[in-house]
Amino acid sequence: MPAIACSCPTGPAFEGAQISGGQRATSGAIDPLTLEPRYKVIGGERWSDEPGFEEEVAPYGVTGICGSGIIEVIAEMYLAGIINQDGVVQGGPAAHSERVVADGRTFSYVLHHEGERTLAITQADIRAIQLAKAALYAGIRLLMEHFVAVMAIPHRHDAFPLLSEHIALPATTERDPAPGRGPGRRRRRTQAINPS
Repeated sequence: MPAIACSCPTGPAFEGAQISGGQRATSGAIDPLTLEPRYKVIGGERWSDEPGFEEEVAPYGVTGICGSGIIEVIAEMYLAGIINQDGVVQGGPAAHSERVVADGRTFSYVLHHEGERTLAITQADIRAIQLAKAALYAGIRLLMEHFVAVMAIPHRHDAFPLLSEHIALPATTERDPAPGRGPGRRRRRTQAINPS
């Protein structure tokens, strides 16, 4: 059986690029965090609300947020009700928290403020992560829809040669191979793939 691989063009959002305060995972980058923010900085051992934090990070400062930190803060913002299921930063929490601030027509969440520099999670940051996650999801769905047998390959730790005998696989949908099924409709990319 041939080897099959899938590459998903997620862009550099997971590495901290395309994020307003994003950076590589180096000294000064916020990584583990909770809201009302309590965070650690790569290169330091103390949490931001512990005594001695400022002295510990003084050599490099709080310089940005890395990719794993942005994923964590978006999850925390969702759990706290600051963003909704669509990823929209809600203005309502601004009445209860000085960290939710107006940012043009949207809102942002301020993680760190020091002198002239403010490190905030913006609506554009959330959209960049959503696009990267959507690209990964599309690649996974493509493999699952068209090459599900690949996941049933027996290997040393799992000797199940027929996966469908052990779990219920998702139902496949028949696709119309004719492009333009109606006026003004775009042709779907999946129609161009011939799994046979």
